Amino acid sequence: MDPTVAKAVDRVASILASETGDEREAVRTMTEVCDYIRFNHLMCSLHRDLEPGFMVEGCDACDGFLTVKGFERLKTLPS
Repeated sequence: MDPTVAKAVDRVASILASETGDEREAVRTMTEVCDYIRFNHLMCSLHRDLEPGFMVEGCDACDGFLTVKGFERLKTLPS
């Protein structure tokens, strides 16, 4: 696991486990780590492993360019 993601996950867990935890801070941290994951394309290898037939090359979902047509590429049919 990426050390930055692991640290953020630990921070969110710590905030949420605390009786005085600030939920807004937890959400802020989750948003920041999601942005980090997208910016660094950390989901591409996982997506490739989960859906070997999906062409991650040329996918720009993490770059914020996913169009309605692009969502069709990402749909998975229930088996």
